[in-house]
Amino acid sequence: MRFKTLLVSCVLFASCGKSADKNANTKSVGSSAVEKIARYEKATQSLEFDLQLKAMADGATIYYNEDRVDHSGMGILPKSLPNSVPLTPSEVTCDKKPGTLNWDAFADLRFLIAKPFLGHYEFVKVSDTKAKAVAKFDTDCDGKIGEKSITIDIVNGSPRLGAVTVEQED
Repeated sequence: MRFKTLLVSCVLFASCGKSADKNANTKSVGSSAVEKIARYEKATQSLEFDLQLKAMADGATIYYNEDRVDHSGMGILPKSLPNSVPLTPSEVTCDKKPGTLNWDAFADLRFLIAKPFLGHYEFVKVSDTKAKAVAKFDTDCDGKIGEKSITIDIVNGSPRLGAVTVEQED
């Protein structure tokens, strides 16, 4: 608990390792604290999207590497990335309430979010060996949609994840 208190103190009052200025203007400290909290919240939200994209990409590579049998149960299907999953929830809004996913659609990706989340997620299969996991968001509620994505490429039978790319909200 002390660590959380210290962290909040550092974020709110920039007091990490500094002594408080007794003559500091309370108004500037207050606005500075609000700015720091907003930056911290945005960084935390951004991390959520990165983690969820990585989870989807990992699930896709596991799916690719698994042997799957055909409907008759007699033959093994060719290796392939999972099918596309449309944007879920389907409309990107700045609603700060926890979202819900169509979990059945994401089952092949082993993608499940146990805690409340703010992103809208989709999986786009380009071919049997190329796909993209996408997160869309409007974290500052300005109506401009941001997007992060990660590509999954199968090269010589080995999955390769690209870097997370970002299209920032303007």
